[in-house]
Amino acid sequence: MRKWNIFYFAVLPLLMFFLYKLNQLVSLSHTEFYGEAEAKQIEININQDILVTQILIERGVKVKKGDLLMKVQNMEVEENIQQVNIGLDGLDAEKVLEKSEIEAKILELIQKKQTELATLETKYNTAKSEAEFYKELAGIKENDKTTSHPSYALLNALEAEMRKISDDYDRQISHYKRSITTVDNANWKYDQLNQKKSFLLNSKKYFDIVAPHDGIIGNINVKEGEHIKAHVSLVSFMETHPTFVKAYIQEKHKVRLSLGDTVLVKSVYNGEKEVKGIISAVGHRVIEIPEKFLKIPSMKLYGIEVFIKMSENDFFQNQIVTVNPWSSQK
Repeated sequence: MRKWNIFYFAVLPLLMFFLYKLNQLVSLSHTEFYGEAEAKQIEININQDILVTQILIERGVKVKKGDLLMKVQNMEVEENIQQVNIGLDGLDAEKVLEKSEIEAKILELIQKKQTELATLETKYNTAKSEAEFYKELAGIKENDKTTSHPSYALLNALEAEMRKISDDYDRQISHYKRSITTVDNANWKYDQLNQKKSFLLNSKKYFDIVAPHDGIIGNINVKEGEHIKAHVSLVSFMETHPTFVKAYIQEKHKVRLSLGDTVLVKSVYNGEKEVKGIISAVGHRVIEIPEKFLKIPSMKLYGIEVFIKMSENDFFQNQIVTVNPWSSQK
């Protein structure tokens, strides 16, 4: 009886301590869970229908911010540019003479008109003087309509010629004055079309698909010569290094996590790769855990998602990692 008491007081406490430590170890193992390091991925698209003319990248290639990824065309813009060019060619035909040239031409016509009329007026005055002298010699009264003298025929001819010359020059001058208005309108239209063309040419730059930041090319979803509808993904683009971890906690394990908790993220196969992370989101529904995280693939397990934002790191895309919420306190 005494021996049993010694065993009871000496061995049993050791056994209880061992069970406590074992339970603590098992509980600790449940605090660690698996996840996958992922880089933020964006889909590059454009909000207009386009034609892919040239693809300059390949999947998996590293690019820098601003690098040209592909060239595309918007057929509507190209057609508008063509229509503007046709309009400009038409206006060039209307703008045969500049406004200053037309004004100079009008002044030239006015001067010619004045010169020719002055010459005829001199002849007219001479013929008129001769006609009046004839009337005095012949004793013809002032109101007598007799025009037998040649001077009277010459006067009539000179008057008709002056009217004709004046009318001819007036028509030409009116034509050129109307041309000034036409040129003014053509100049205004020309300026408007040039502004539209500049806008369209500048808008073509919008259709150069460039890298939004340093990163890696993912899927290329289009081919050269393919017509693509607006908002359809052209290429997927990932950051150079993973920025977050998507991890899974089995539903049977009770792990208390709160937003903002600090955790330690470590590579499963390379323990030297580790980085601190912050819990950024915790799922509120149970989902099936991906097969890659199962020890026995045929046995389905369920749990919740946990998202962890990581600081700068050298993990690979889709690298398997472990997450330990308590390791930051060690």
